[in-house]
Amino acid sequence: MYSCGGCGLYFVCPVKEIGKEFYNDDYYRPWGSESGNVPEHVLRLKGKNMLRHLEHIARLVPRGKILEVGCAMGSFLRLAQKAGYEATGIDLSAQACSAARLAVGDARIINGYLEDVPFEANSFDVIFLSDLLEHVVRPAPFMQKVVDLLRPGGIIYIVTPNPEHWSCRLFGKNWVHFKDEHPAFYPKKTFNWMERKYGLRLIAYSSVLKYLNFNYLTTQLDHFGYLKFGRMVRFLNFFLPARIRESLIPVSLGEARAILQKPSASV
Repeated sequence: MYSCGGCGLYFVCPVKEIGKEFYNDDYYRPWGSESGNVPEHVLRLKGKNMLRHLEHIARLVPRGKILEVGCAMGSFLRLAQKAGYEATGIDLSAQACSAARLAVGDARIINGYLEDVPFEANSFDVIFLSDLLEHVVRPAPFMQKVVDLLRPGGIIYIVTPNPEHWSCRLFGKNWVHFKDEHPAFYPKKTFNWMERKYGLRLIAYSSVLKYLNFNYLTTQLDHFGYLKFGRMVRFLNFFLPARIRESLIPVSLGEARAILQKPSASV
């Protein structure tokens, strides 16, 4: 992995180009998904994580239009819509978009690349990028598109792995976020650079805890090749009652939250 001396971005070279076909139903098997059906205990933990982000957003932007890029199966959009936001989602996975449409009803769900969608400039009050930015092969034009779509005073709410987190140093090449579909990683320095590059303000930056349960952790470890750890957790699961296996536990996985604000027109 390399890092840019100017913006601080960590990146893989050469970059492995991954198309839309990669994000098929198999991509969601670590969630326990079968034919687009996700177990109820996974939906609960996804909802718990997304609700915490939405509550944070609501303190900054209590109403308006939200765009989620990388909306997956609609967990966040469903909550945002319920809270009164006008929600739009976009995702590369056709299967995920189908599930999202069922989850959020009349919210607008688009299957494709953000760069290809002809949204009008200054269309959204919030742009939500959770577990998304690390997938983007060409971050400069992507971020320019995001900034163009954001209304003055609006926020870009980002959750992404931090390559300078202690867990990355501890696990090295076995860090959980090192995957073929993750070509780039963003330390705080890169968000400071974005302030200057795009005329934004970094109004918040912090580590993020994610809620997991033992069942979800087992499928994740098995799928991504951590077989030894997966067997250990599976063995432990055998002796645990279901209510404990599915209890939500906050875990630090090396992710950070960055909130960038576009200055109001009067500034």
